[in-house]
Amino acid sequence: MSSIARIRKKYRALRRVLNERTRRLWADAEAEELGWGGITAVAKATGMPRATIERGWLKAIFLMFQSFVSSPTAMREEYATNPLAVSLVGVVMAVNTLLFIALHAYILRRLIKPELVDAPDPHIIRKSFVSVFSYLIGAAAAWFIVQAAFLMYLLTPLFFIVPPTRRSEPNVAADAR
Repeated sequence: MSSIARIRKKYRALRRVLNERTRRLWADAEAEELGWGGITAVAKATGMPRATIERGWLKAIFLMFQSFVSSPTAMREEYATNPLAVSLVGVVMAVNTLLFIALHAYILRRLIKPELVDAPDPHIIRKSFVSVFSYLIGAAAAWFIVQAAFLMYLLTPLFFIVPPTRRSEPNVAADAR
């Protein structure tokens, strides 16, 4: 019996008792057990969209990225005047941001409906690379002035909070004349 037929048999037996969440968890576990090509096999066997199964993988990757941040952050708090600890935070944040850029590109390429691809801010990737450089500048600054590194780390997220300017907004004052 092929793996697709085996998964299909399991799914038919379980689908009546699975809710949305447990169905995704089960599909993710089956895909992980199969290894390479598991997502495709589970999608063919169950009729579930690949994106539904991939979301489980994306959540795991997201949590993995976040786990990188806690250790250097704790080290920075304990050794706040140590340039090595403070610069390590910047390097980890830069690498974490690079991983998020790759994850963002994957989501845009594989999971978002084609008609929605242009909806996000088209400059978000460029902004993300600015934050990578900002974290690295902060990491370098830690070797000279630790407080300057903290300032860079503090200001970097503000780059994403500032609302984007509106494109092609009509000029009301010009129309009133």
